[in-house]
Formats: sequence, structure tokens, C-alpha cells
Amino acid sequence: MRRVAGKARGGAGERTPGRGRRREAEAGAGQVGETPRGRKKKEPPDPFADTSPLGLLKREAAERLGLLEKVRALGWAGLSAAETGRVGALVSRLARERGDGGRRDPDGA
Repeated sequence: MRRVAGKARGGAGERTPGRGRRREAEAGAGQVGETPRGRKKKEPPDPFADTSPLGLLKREAAERLGLLEKVRALGWAGLSAAETGRVGALVSRLARERGDGGRRDPDGA
């Protein structure tokens, strides 16, 4: 492109709004439960759906540490690294005390 009097040649010189913004306006974005393209948002998984022995230990550990409400609100991913470490340490301790050593059942059940 050659510059002529401070303008780039070959273009209008003005910026047009991005295509994404135009699509959002056309698709009616902003409605609850929908993404800008009109798809439904995925529901977050239930943090307490895991009924395996390990899942039950995790739930008990979160309850003992006072983190149960935070896990209900944000899910397990909402915990900080320090909180996750405390839960993991307590799960290990509880598993050892109960005699299963924290090992999974070889049958996969």
C-alpha cells in the first residue's frame, strides 16, 4: 500500500465494527441461558454426582474443612490450590484411617 497524504491507499480509512459484534446483535445475544450464537449453555456438572468411595471421601473432607457451600456454589474447580491441597491431604488421611489405603478397587467398582 502506498501512503498518500497520511491515508493508506486502497481502503476506506475507517474501521468497521467486527463481525462478532454484528452477529451478537442479530442473534439476540444477552438472553439468559444462550450464547451469542443462540446455542444453549451447558449446565455445570453436579459436584456431588460422584458416589464412588473416593467421591464420598472428598465430600466429607470438604464438609470438615468448611468448604462444602463453596463447592456447591462453584464446583470443585472453584477451589483455590491451597484449598484443593487441604482436601486432598484430608482424603488421604481418611482413607488410611479407614484401612483402604486410598487404593481403588481392582475390579473397577
